[in-house]
Amino acid sequence: MIFKNLSVYRVPATVDAVALEAHLDKRPFKACPPGQEATTGFARIFGTKSRVFSSSGLYLICLKSEERKVPPAVVKTKLKKVIEAEEITLGRRVNRDERRELDAQVRADLLRSAEDFIQGHDTWAYLDTQAHLLVVNTTSAKTASHVVEMVKGGISDQLLYPLKPSRDVSGQMTSWLKDKRTPEPFWVGVKCDLTDDTGTLKYNKLNLDDPRLINYLAEGMRVTCLAMAMGDRSTFTLAEDFTIKSVVLSDTVLTDLDHGSGEPLEELAGDLVLMGAEVRELLKELISALGGESQETEDSVKWLN
Repeated sequence: MIFKNLSVYRVPATVDAVALEAHLDKRPFKACPPGQEATTGFARIFGTKSRVFSSSGLYLICLKSEERKVPPAVVKTKLKKVIEAEEITLGRRVNRDERRELDAQVRADLLRSAEDFIQGHDTWAYLDTQAHLLVVNTTSAKTASHVVEMVKGGISDQLLYPLKPSRDVSGQMTSWLKDKRTPEPFWVGVKCDLTDDTGTLKYNKLNLDDPRLINYLAEGMRVTCLAMAMGDRSTFTLAEDFTIKSVVLSDTVLTDLDHGSGEPLEELAGDLVLMGAEVRELLKELISALGGESQETEDSVKWLN
């Protein structure tokens, strides 16, 4: 399992595996019961009875959710039939308040019987006790912050905050394209997004010598998303909020992958250790290229606590 997306948080505390597991055990995942719209909790790692999979100081966890989502068209069709039946019974048109009550009733009835409309989603994350990081496999700020809220009570020091560089990411990416130069060991890929007050332009075949690109940058458009590579180790896309998506490890890296005997849990351990090392190195190099880690964490901490 190699994460494709990275939302990264700083964990100032030493993480205790026993305390973490005890915390997650108090928040177990349970299937969404009839009549309930959503449920969320920590799942057991496949093949084990534990909600924490540990290897080489890395703790892998999974926040699982289920949500009943009845399609609007289904609600509309059912509501229309119920209203027609009610108007026949009453001998008149239903008023606004009655329609609202029928709508709520229809939705509740559909939710109770909506087994076919249940959608499940797993959000994986891991704690790196060596680098003091929490890495979540998502670029959604809402999803990542939900994982943080759910897990932070299992860490002795609950102050978790987003890992951020000291320099403005968008400004730095814009400078890289203007100067046609990136710091070692990075180089620019073939995609980027440019934004200004009038809208967004997407380049899928980026050419740094393109006169139009040069003109857009000169006119003040800024880079909000940039495909990059770190040497021959990985490719990824960096966003202006310092989330990272579309992570792909190179064949050079994957040749170092140790799956042991090939048993599922040994494969999982191999993936986790390799991923942890590569992400650790990627973040170290990115933070360095962006002026070091920001120390302005107070505002971030406030909204998480």
